[in-house]
Amino acid sequence: MTTHTEMHTPGPWTVHTLANGQHTVCGPIATAGYEAAVAQIPSEPTIFDAATRATNAALIAAAPETARKLAALLEAAEDAHDMLDEFNAEHGGHPLCYW
Repeated sequence: MTTHTEMHTPGPWTVHTLANGQHTVCGPIATAGYEAAVAQIPSEPTIFDAATRATNAALIAAAPETARKLAALLEAAEDAHDMLDEFNAEHGGHPLCYW
């Protein structure tokens, strides 16, 4: 099994929107007790409309949870692969190859 470590500001990340439409994605700084900016989506100049900018900010803010879920899926896939290897070692061959 591979160990996946986080190399980013821990979540949850939140989106703060200023009156001018700028979105700032912030993550907690546990040792300091406050949030710090992780990313900013400017209001101007941009070719993206307000809804697209808000959606982009939400996608960025979802990154820590998405990374956590991906790591869990990778671990499950590795475990399944290991189980299949064990089965093959015990039963000689891949079960899907029997016709």
